[in-house]
Amino acid sequence: MNDCDHKDEPQPHRQLVCHCAGVTAYQIDAELRRDAACSLDSLGQSLGCGVQCGSCVPALCERLGLSAWHDARVSRTPLTAADDARAREQLICRVDFELPAPAGYPAAKAGQHVVVRAVVGSERVERTYTIIGQSADRRMLSIAVRRVPSGGLTPWLLDDARSDADTVLCISEPAGPGLAPKGDKPLVLLAGGIGVTPAVSLLALAPDAEVAYLDYSARTREDMAFFDRFEARRAEDPRFDYRLRETRREGHLSAREASRIARRYRGASFIACGPEGFLAAVSGGLRDAGVPTADIHLERFSVGHTARRASPSSRIRSYLLGVMLAALPPLLLLPALASQRPHGPLNTGHEKLECEDCHQAAEGSTRQQLQAKVGHAIGLRESAAEFGNRSVVSGTCTRCHQNPDDRHAAHRFLEPRFEQARQQLGAHQCVSCHREHSARRVTAAQPGYCVQCHHDLEVKDDKASPSHALLIQDKRWETCLQCHDYHGNHGWKAPLRLEQALELQRVHGYLAGEPSPFGEPLVKSRKPE
Repeated sequence: MNDCDHKDEPQPHRQLVCHCAGVTAYQIDAELRRDAACSLDSLGQSLGCGVQCGSCVPALCERLGLSAWHDARVSRTPLTAADDARAREQLICRVDFELPAPAGYPAAKAGQHVVVRAVVGSERVERTYTIIGQSADRRMLSIAVRRVPSGGLTPWLLDDARSDADTVLCISEPAGPGLAPKGDKPLVLLAGGIGVTPAVSLLALAPDAEVAYLDYSARTREDMAFFDRFEARRAEDPRFDYRLRETRREGHLSAREASRIARRYRGASFIACGPEGFLAAVSGGLRDAGVPTADIHLERFSVGHTARRASPSSRIRSYLLGVMLAALPPLLLLPALASQRPHGPLNTGHEKLECEDCHQAAEGSTRQQLQAKVGHAIGLRESAAEFGNRSVVSGTCTRCHQNPDDRHAAHRFLEPRFEQARQQLGAHQCVSCHREHSARRVTAAQPGYCVQCHHDLEVKDDKASPSHALLIQDKRWETCLQCHDYHGNHGWKAPLRLEQALELQRVHGYLAGEPSPFGEPLVKSRKPE
């Protein structure tokens, strides 16, 4: 069966479409109703979806009525051997997709991925894989797949009994930002298990990139693939070297060893891909060695779109149901009792807002919402359901505050280079810094905020006194807000001399609700129609 025949199958409203930004199908449909002319770019601006890893782009295209999928015939080639039962269960295969009509199919960049769609039994399954090769005529595209015995796709896709002639799947166009080399810096690649695929992609699709070193970890030699490619690259490029690390015999790549590699290749950019434990050790070791955050790129395995949630036991179901019923406050949902809710005072500038301006009613009646909640708790429904009101998310804020000239728009932090800021600060969500009902404009304005992204800032022809380099060296992060209007939404010009900057007390007073020292607003908030 051709999986593309199912591409118009509607998705449940509560299903997550974009896992990176936590955007549901309901939020996307609401944006489509609000703006019939919206595009992929405008969805990224308003909701933050489709701008980070790109795995949700095919689903977004479908909802926009655009073509998202290409038919492809499949062939498989085993790449690893099997020295025990575990290895036989988890073989790595190269999967080649032949496009019968490749006209218009774009060229892939190093590090980009495709989404593969198939119908397994009666269930539609989608998975994301890194592209490891593409033919010059774009008729053939290759990925590498490790067989996961309990997986929803790989046992079916890599079944030895399956005839290649019977397997026609759908693949998306290449997506994601890729792994373009940064300037003239050499690259160091650190790979764990099937996480070697971005390294293979770089070697195949960016042959001119200066790759200095590859450290490849896997359980045994038999679990490793692509030896021939690494050896060929070393033979033709004397600047390249690699090491194969058998973890069953040598142990895993430690943070200390990652630090030693970083010191050996000082000044390089580092790309790491592998399981979470592997990435945690590698990133910690690189930072301990003084590698700037901007020179560390971590590739994480994508979340499967149709992964099944483990069904809770009957006891857990009973506990969940009891807690849910005990916690329901139906009377407080009545609009007449809004003033009795323990929500605290509104933020500065929001005095005229009504509750429903931000807390809009969730879809369905109270009975339907309760049924959906109970169904989710006992495992009959895969997606959760909102009860009473919809969640307040970044899109709720940008309906009023969206400004195309925003210097620190929430969606900008979805770029891969701001991963650390997302993890530590939640900078990609308005509600991480602006918590309503606190009577403050900003609730997260500590000096450490700016250091997450600007610790390695370099300003050409810097005319500031003292210079930005000196302020960063002295860790004077409290001066950032004294000189710079964070969102750029006031009539304020940053001074060139620190003695002309705002007093820190005035800045903190403004964040706490006092009048603005940055001048009159240039972009005023508005209530949505």
